[in-house]
Amino acid sequence: MSNKIKVEFCQSNMSRHASSRDAFAFVKEHAPADAVDVVEMKCGGICVACKMSPYALINKKYVTALDADEFFQRFKKELEKQTAADTTRKAI
Repeated sequence: MSNKIKVEFCQSNMSRHASSRDAFAFVKEHAPADAVDVVEMKCGGICVACKMSPYALINKKYVTALDADEFFQRFKKELEKQTAADTTRKAI
């Protein structure tokens, strides 16, 4: 079992919402590969929400917002929170 933080993106959502693509690019560029596993899934299975707003799953936590800037801020905040929690778990 991997101790990596799992960040999942829906391809359909990224094709609909630029902020979802921006979050994907951000995590691919800035997150350490040994700590974060980025998954690009074909479909997240939450089509109604997918059509309305950008989203991502970080360790199965659903992160979204109707506003693109707010989504990106929430996404970064949750990623930082999960990274800090992961670092604490590894130190114990």
